[in-house]
Amino acid sequence: AKSTKPFSLLWLGYQTNLLRYLIGRFVPMKLVEHLVPKYGMVLYINDQGKIITSFQDPNGTIALISEAQRHPKTGDLWMGSHSNPYMAIIRNNKDLDVLKS
Repeated sequence: AKSTKPFSLLWLGYQTNLLRYLIGRFVPMKLVEHLVPKYGMVLYINDQGKIITSFQDPNGTIALISEAQRHPKTGDLWMGSHSNPYMAIIRNNKDLDVLKS
């Protein structure tokens, strides 16, 4: 049930605009979040739209990330979500040096 492979119900539901509308209108978001695979990802994209780097959590420990922001003083990457009751932080390290502008 937690798969978006071609034969999953959620995948089938998102193939037409009408079904997508009905799911979005009548199915609670918490149920949809439970059905999709848990995977966390933050992309850093430059002004030309090229992906510079990505931070990924394939285990889904930090999933459904809706926003990520670099702290101006410490350089840590703070990540938040509309559905998680916590903030996740990647402490400043050499992997975050690519984010310096």
